[in-house]
Amino acid sequence: MVKVTFYSLLRSNYNIKEEFVEPGSINDIIDQIVKKHSNIEKSSFRYSVAIYKGKPIHHYGFNTIIEDGEDIIFTQFVGGG
Repeated sequence: MVKVTFYSLLRSNYNIKEEFVEPGSINDIIDQIVKKHSNIEKSSFRYSVAIYKGKPIHHYGFNTIIEDGEDIIFTQFVGGG
């Protein structure tokens, strides 16, 4: 299983802190999350960043494979001024 932790808007908007899913690409993981939580729109992940092994992965890199036993984090950067 892959442990997925949510921060920022994903956590506060959908009231989800973490989820355990099957390994696969980040896109596969997103599909599993959306299937389990029908209130989450897949488009919510479009502007999120996945943190994997300490490195940020943006939407264009969501074909990256996450192996069994690994952890990833989803966050969205929020700015203001």
